[in-house]
Order: sequence, then structure tokens, then C-alpha cells
Amino acid sequence: MDWHAFSALLARFAKASDVQPSDVLFRSGLDIPSIAFTEFVMELEDEAGMDIDLNALDESIVTAGQLYERIFEQSAG
Repeated sequence: MDWHAFSALLARFAKASDVQPSDVLFRSGLDIPSIAFTEFVMELEDEAGMDIDLNALDESIVTAGQLYERIFEQSAG
């Protein structure tokens, strides 16, 4: 999945008009609720046809770009 499709899906769950790689996911940034984040991951799994290890998505991921890199790095490995 390319960045455009990923960011459009994330924007839908974050209720944001646009998502940039530097956008902070939680708190002062997109402020995506944890339930919406979980739903986003589940939808991403369905759309991308992949399994995502939620345990690998830890607090070291701060921005949307880092999330994208971690998910697609994980799926390549």
C-alpha cells in the first residue's frame, strides 16, 4: 500500500482532512482515539491483505510516517 492510500485511510479514522508523515498520532497531533486506532489497524489489515502485530506498534512510534514505516517494514520482514 502506498503512502497516499495509507494516509487517506488514517485520515478517515482520525477524522482529519489530511495526514502528513510528520503528523503526531496522539495527544497534540491527530489525537486519534485508541479505539479508532485499533479499528484503523483492522481495516488496514483487510485492505492491504496483511497481518499487523499490534505489539510491534509501541510508544516509540510518534508520527504517521513512523507508523507507515513500521507497519510496512514489519510486513516485509
